[in-house]
Amino acid sequence: MMLKIRNILSAAAAEVVILGLMAGPALAQRSMNGGGGDAPFAPGITTGLTWVHFGAAAIAIAGFIIGCILLFMRNIMGAAAAFLFILIGGALLANADAILSRLTGLSFA
Repeated sequence: MMLKIRNILSAAAAEVVILGLMAGPALAQRSMNGGGGDAPFAPGITTGLTWVHFGAAAIAIAGFIIGCILLFMRNIMGAAAAFLFILIGGALLANADAILSRLTGLSFA
């Protein structure tokens, strides 16, 4: 019983570390808006980008973990479907600013 709890805690800690390592550099590339008409909205845009990045990273990590479990259970089709969510999470990470620009109408000048 104690070994199972330790494994769950170590997996959760690994997820937190992976999420931090994925989201940190992605968020560091974003800068506050330097001026223009959108300048008052820069903090809100940064918060929105943070939510999109964390959501996308969570989708990718969950897809990876579920895919590995399904692969271990020899469910190839289920694992392939779960690994597809890694691509979806990566696409959300890559297009976070375009998604927020489309939703809010603000630019990242």
